[in-house]
Amino acid sequence: MDTQHARPDITALLMQKYGLLKQEVSLHGQNYEHHINYLQFSVAGLVAALVFLFGTGASQFGNALGIPLKDVFAIFAFLITTVSFLLTFKVLETSYRLVLVATRMSIIEDSINKRLGEKILVWESLLAEKFSTTEGALHLKNPSVFMALYHIVLITSAAVLLPTYLYVLAWNGKGDGGPFLGWFILFGAAYTLFSAAVTAYVGFSTFGPIRHELKSKMLAIIASASNTESVTPKAPTGQPHH
Repeated sequence: MDTQHARPDITALLMQKYGLLKQEVSLHGQNYEHHINYLQFSVAGLVAALVFLFGTGASQFGNALGIPLKDVFAIFAFLITTVSFLLTFKVLETSYRLVLVATRMSIIEDSINKRLGEKILVWESLLAEKFSTTEGALHLKNPSVFMALYHIVLITSAAVLLPTYLYVLAWNGKGDGGPFLGWFILFGAAYTLFSAAVTAYVGFSTFGPIRHELKSKMLAIIASASNTESVTPKAPTGQPHH
């Protein structure tokens, strides 16, 4: 087949794939907004639960389960940590998928532009990263950066500070706790700190400057696959593969 006649077909195929990836980005973007809303509503729910807890709720809950008040504080602290970081990782997972798809779109944009001989598609491959930094190409302040800071404060307060305070109450509270309360508090505190450290590591990796690194890795994988296919001998037509 003539290469000149094959190029329009390849370009059309790339454009079709590009359109599908744009739909996937839109879907992940909607999921991201939903997860952010769930996280905010959950924090509000935790605040309401704490108001109930510090009223008569803790005593009623403990009496209903037949456990001391100190144990109630420790259990709530553990649940708050788990729910908060679970929702946070849902946000991070969606963000990571967005970055992966956007990086693939950037590679396709480069391929299409190369075949057309001019830069027609430039958003993911050229402009998006420039405008997603603290100051964009036109020195416009990016509100997403400041929104992320407030979310960090919100998550830290809900997932770290509140459980820590409840563990302190459980440790220093009046009365006796369950037989394993001390070990549970130590485990819970370590669990909270470990979850915070892992979340910070994954978060900075996801929102940090990783697009160039991901793009380089994707291009290396694609090049390696292409080289492997080019050197793999093909069996002649009509003869079985061994």
